[in-house]
Amino acid sequence: MLAAVLEKLHQQEQRQVAAVTAAHGGVPVAESPVSRLLASHPDYYTRLHHLQAYLQPQR
Repeated sequence: MLAAVLEKLHQQEQRQVAAVTAAHGGVPVAESPVSRLLASHPDYYTRLHHLQAYLQPQR
């Protein structure tokens, strides 16, 4: 269930980034130095990537 939630959050984040990019004429908006400084947790995609190893059946 956690993987499904993280995947949904990742997709939502991707849609938001695409909408902001489209609103700025297709030019990606750079993340501000302050927002990078305050971002202390990995993004959803990174979390999901690291979680995949635990979702694989044990042999």
